[in-house]
Parts: sequence; C-alpha cells; structure tokens
Amino acid sequence: MVVVAPQKPPIGRTLARDIALYSVARLALVTVAALVLFLVGVPLLVSALLAMVLALPLSMVLLGGLRGRVNTGLAVVAVLAYRAFSFWLPTIPGTIAYLQLRKTVKVWSTEEHDQAPARA
Repeated sequence: MVVVAPQKPPIGRTLARDIALYSVARLALVTVAALVLFLVGVPLLVSALLAMVLALPLSMVLLGGLRGRVNTGLAVVAVLAYRAFSFWLPTIPGTIAYLQLRKTVKVWSTEEHDQAPARA
C-alpha cells in the first residue's frame, strides 16, 4: 500500500477555484432566500431585492471559511501586484532618465575639452 501526501495546488488555481465556489454559493444563497420569501407570499421583485440584502450577513456567517480563503488569496495577489508596480514601474522612467543624463554629461565633457586652452 502506497500512501501519497496530498499536494496543495498553486495559489492561482486555488484562488480561482475559491472565488468561483464562493460566487456560486452566494448566488445559491440569494436564490434560496428569494424562493423562500416568494413562497411565503412576498412579491417576486421585492423578494429578490430583500434576498440580496439578506445574503450579505448570511454569507458572512454561513460561508466564513470560504470567505476567509478568498480574502487571503486576494490579499496575497494584491500585495504582490502592488510591490511589483511600486518597485518595477519606476525603473522604466529611471532608466530613460539615466541614459539621457549620460548623453548630457558626455556633451558637457566634450564641450570642456574643446574649450580648454592649448598648452604649448
């Protein structure tokens, strides 16, 4: 008998799966709440709107674990994206400015060389 430890899928797949699962669960929660309200006798439009309002606190209680996984995954993605942009995005204009400065300094050094008095 071979026992293989389960492997955790990469963060991208896990996050996409968790977001899809959370979205489907929230939609199902709204649908069930609207159906229950409609069966009680509330008009369809009012029951749909009321179900959307009721689904927010209910989903916080009923889907807390899944919501926590989604929030954690989104936080990781947001932090990595922010760090990538805040570090790498300024390097583009910084490189351009550095190359322009090198050209300017080269022009200055040739001007100083041309203006230097000839020694005899």
